[in-house]
Amino acid sequence: MRGAVYRAGFRVYRRGMAMTALFAVLAGALAAVSAYAFASGTSTRHLLIGAAAAAVAFWLASLARTAFRRRR
Repeated sequence: MRGAVYRAGFRVYRRGMAMTALFAVLAGALAAVSAYAFASGTSTRHLLIGAAAAAVAFWLASLARTAFRRRR
């Protein structure tokens, strides 16, 4: 009985760590988009895209941090 409980718990742990990794990768990608948008020009379009990508990247990074802290 104890082995079955452990296996089920391990599956949940792996899924949670996969979501944490996904959030971290997406946050990194959006941070790169934000940096590229800010570096490519100062028009309103570049600044708007850069700010929006930075905001979403920050939000996803905070989700990844919270999910990682819960798993430890």
